[in-house]
Amino acid sequence: MSKQSASAESTLLMAKYIQCKHVLKKLEKIASEIGCDILVLKGFAMNSIFYGDTEKRNFFDLDIFVEKSFQLEFLDKCIRIGKLLEKSENVGFFHNYYEKTVVIDNFPVDIHFRLCNPNILELNDEMMLNASIPVEFFKSGKIRFLNLEDTLIHLASHIINDGFLNHYSVVDICKVLNKFSINKQELLIRCKILGAKKIYKFLISLIQDIKGEKPYKPFYLTKNRSKNYFIRHRNKLFASIYFRGIARSSVTVIRSIIKC
Repeated sequence: MSKQSASAESTLLMAKYIQCKHVLKKLEKIASEIGCDILVLKGFAMNSIFYGDTEKRNFFDLDIFVEKSFQLEFLDKCIRIGKLLEKSENVGFFHNYYEKTVVIDNFPVDIHFRLCNPNILELNDEMMLNASIPVEFFKSGKIRFLNLEDTLIHLASHIINDGFLNHYSVVDICKVLNKFSINKQELLIRCKILGAKKIYKFLISLIQDIKGEKPYKPFYLTKNRSKNYFIRHRNKLFASIYFRGIARSSVTVIRSIIKC
C-alpha cells in the first residue's frame, strides 16, 4: 500500500471514529432519558482502548448492548431518530435473532439483545455490564466499555461463534496482549463466574499459540461431535492472502506481523 493510500485509509477510519462519537452522543441522550447504560462493543471500543491514533481498526457499524429491562424502550427511541433495517435489507445470518440494526445519521447501529449467540455460548450479560467501565469522554457515565478480562472473553466468544480462527478478533486479542499483562488465574476465575469455562480453555490455548509458547490444538466445545461447534483452522489460503504472507495457520501469520 502506498503512503497516499495509507493516508487516505487512515483519514477514512478517523472519520468513522468521529461519526461514531457523534451517534453515541445521541444514544447517550436516550440512555439518560430512560435511565439505562450502554455497553459499547468491538470496533469503536477496541479503537478507543487498544489501537493507537495512527493505526485505527476498521469497522463498519457501531455495536452496543443495553440491559434487558430497557431494550424495547431503547430500541423504540432509536427508531424514532433513525431507521430500522428490516431483514430483507440486512441479510446477516443473526439479524433479528439476538440483535437489530438501526441506521442513525447514515451510520448502522447494531443493538444487541445478548452479548453472544445463546445457542452456542451462554454468558452472564448483566454481570458483564455491571463490571464495565465508564468512558471518560462521555460525562454522563452512561457509555461504558467491557473490563480487560471480559474484553478477552467477548472477543473469544465471537471467534467461537464464527467457527474459525481467521478472524479480526484474533488481531484484537493480539492488541490486548501487546498493551496489558494478563493474569491467567484471574481470567479463569472470571470465566467461572460468568459460566464461560469452555471459553477459558479456548482462550488460553489461543494466547499460548499467539505468544509462541504452545501450538493451538482444535477441540470440540461439546461432547456431541455431531454438533457444528467445532473450533478449527480453515480458509488458510484466505488468511495468507489477507495478511500478505504464506503460513501454516492464521495465528502464525498474525504473530509474524504483531509481536506479542
